[in-house]
Formats: sequence, C-alpha cells, structure tokens
Amino acid sequence: MSFLEKTTRVLVVCSLGLAVWVVWIFLTKSNPNVRLAADASSGAESPMAGRPRQRAGTGQFEQYASVFQSRDIFMSPYEKEIIIPAEDKPTPVPPEPEIDLSQNFRLVGIVIDDKPRVIIEDLEKQETLFLSAGDKLGEASLKEIQPERVIFSYRGQQVELLP
Repeated sequence: MSFLEKTTRVLVVCSLGLAVWVVWIFLTKSNPNVRLAADASSGAESPMAGRPRQRAGTGQFEQYASVFQSRDIFMSPYEKEIIIPAEDKPTPVPPEPEIDLSQNFRLVGIVIDDKPRVIIEDLEKQETLFLSAGDKLGEASLKEIQPERVIFSYRGQQVELLP
C-alpha cells in the first residue's frame, strides 16, 4: 500500500469520527434526555428523571402553530382586522369631479344696471362674450349675476366664476 492510500484512509477515518462527534454534540444540546448507555446502566439519577420524555421542540411548535396559521403576517399585531361580508360591502361611489370653469373661461367684467351683463373671455377660442342671466356658455347656463361673482348651473351643480 502506498503512502497516498494510507493517508487517504486515515483522513476518511478521522472525518467519520469528527462527523459522529458533531452529531452527538447536536443531539445532546437539543435534547438533554440523551445519555450514554454507560450512564444509563450505572444507575445514576438523571436531573430529568420523572419527567416525561419528548422529542426536542415538538411542544413548542404545536403550542404556537394555531396562532401562526390564524394570523395574517402582513398585518400589524396592533391593528384589528375588519371583515365585511361580500354581500354587505358598500359599492364605492366615485366622487363628482370638481368643476372649474376658470380653466376655459375668464371673467373680465360685470356690468350692473337694469339688465346686468357679464363679460367673459373664452380662452380656447380667444373670443369675448357678453352674457345675461339664462344665457348658455357651452353646457353651463348663467344662473345669477352678483357684483363680485357670477353663478353658473353646470350638470346640476352650481359653479362660481370669480374675476
């Protein structure tokens, strides 16, 4: 047998011995009830004598398994989960968009006399319009003329236009 073969055999035996030692250390640390056969036959009383033997870690996991399964891991433990049945959920109503006539029109002036009129500039068409109460401005209808503002009725809503 060559030197290389002898060295390989020694290394294999040492590796196996080391692996057995590591497994033994792991088993004794995870389960204090594991004893050598020599200790068991000597009659020495174990500090764990009289206690039921169980596998390492089984009671700990089973104790918390139901808690883990019932809890949503993405919810803060301080928040209360609100469950609304599907048939009772209110359908979300989109809010009415805020109507802003000032994007397309600019109130240039208000004429207050026997028949009040307003002067409005159409910013898209670059036109100046003279309107009285009841006149239409696109889809909006001029409802009321006041000294500091005018009020339009647009799709059932009242919209103010200020100078």
